Amino acid sequence: MVMEKLTFPIFEQLLDDAEVNVQENAISLLRNLTCGNEKDLDDVFSGLGEGNLFDILERKLKSDNEELKNQVP
Repeated sequence: MVMEKLTFPIFEQLLDDAEVNVQENAISLLRNLTCGNEKDLDDVFSGLGEGNLFDILERKLKSDNEELKNQVP
């Protein structure tokens, strides 16, 4: 799994990177991970924490950047 190499702490940093295009790519990866099999979804919840995951998604949905919002799963 890609997250074994990337790690969730680094992934979380990428989700809040100063560069919007980095955030877009990280959100796209998140979408792909959560649309995979159940184990991948469980890994995302475990790696980011359920409450933290929903906080991240909420922040992205409140963004003024429409392209970023469109990437949110």
